Amino acid sequence: MDNVNISTMPSGIHCGVNCQGMPTDHGIKELPDLVNQLQPIQRIFKVPNHVKQSNLEAYEPKLVSIGPYHFGELQLQPMETHKRRAQDIFVERSKLTINYYKVEMKEVLDTLKESYADLDHVLWSDEDKFINQIILDGCFLIAFLCEPLSFFKQHAIDHDVLMQDLVMVDNQLPYFALEKLLTTSGKVISYTLT
Repeated sequence: MDNVNISTMPSGIHCGVNCQGMPTDHGIKELPDLVNQLQPIQRIFKVPNHVKQSNLEAYEPKLVSIGPYHFGELQLQPMETHKRRAQDIFVERSKLTINYYKVEMKEVLDTLKESYADLDHVLWSDEDKFINQIILDGCFLIAFLCEPLSFFKQHAIDHDVLMQDLVMVDNQLPYFALEKLLTTSGKVISYTLT
């Protein structure tokens, strides 16, 4: 059977694959632009209450809140000190001011808020409060991801419990928030948490 090339679909979008699954040499350059144009905002949803009721403990963070959904929960307050320390270290090492980060993050404020499908717009109507929380949580995540062992050695924090908190579906930051912090810093920041 002949190898029929279907690398150009009827809509004019190049898929870069022929019928036998072999990559073709055209259409590849157009793909990144197409992906960027079609990429929707990735949304973070709250776990519905009817799902949580079956096993509440499985859906509630135990050590750290990331993002707006679990903000202010009493059992998560002790970690706020560590988050502030991580933010201070990140900002200090970048040689920029916290206000500079706030201005930069405000550029994507609407997209940040849209990323949270179930955002309480009354609680988070204060733009500064929302931006401050995103920056605080982002700096904590960057510090934790850069040197997790150092982080745990210095503080009696249960690694497994923290990791469970960080993979909870409604305890997240949009990836682009971390990317914005890192690109704003303009360099790779080394971490040794003291």
